[in-house]
Amino acid sequence: MSITHSKVSAVPDGGDSTKVQPSDWNHDHVIADGYALLRVATKTLNNDDIIHLPTAPFEIVPATETNNYVGTPAQIPVPILTVISLHIVQPYTAQAGHVLYVGLDQFGDVFMSGADQSNTIDGAGDSVIFIMPGIDIVGNRLESRAYPEIPDGGVHDNGLYLLMQNSSMDLSDGDPGNTMKVTVIYAEVPL
Repeated sequence: MSITHSKVSAVPDGGDSTKVQPSDWNHDHVIADGYALLRVATKTLNNDDIIHLPTAPFEIVPATETNNYVGTPAQIPVPILTVISLHIVQPYTAQAGHVLYVGLDQFGDVFMSGADQSNTIDGAGDSVIFIMPGIDIVGNRLESRAYPEIPDGGVHDNGLYLLMQNSSMDLSDGDPGNTMKVTVIYAEVPL
């Protein structure tokens, strides 16, 4: 994992190595053990992206490795909180009990968190969905659950994707004005 400043200095180093140089500013920073870098990724899905979510997961955090089901990634993005803002002009037709997931790997081999969305895309209007990993809302209480195991050779890549379980069928209906804004707060965790 590399952490640098967003602005890179083009000024050449001076002759006195006892002073802080421009290259020091540009160099990778050292992060002490015990810390994970938190990041925020925001993507907006259009109507076509939403319709195809059940068969074409949407990339939220690009993969940094392609493992192709061999070994394990050097690091993975672990979602801490996902916030989804829906603007539905015309509802979609979906199978009963469709579920939105945030998962590792473009084929959804590891679901990290999910939320039952049976009523959110079936009706017009605006709504907000919160997805937290390891937590289910059961009645009026929160229950914790374990993350799935990531076995050796168990993932294609280490990207983070939005997926929808809908009996492997795309959604129908909808409207070109429909949007889904997805914001994921995630940690880059070295394995």
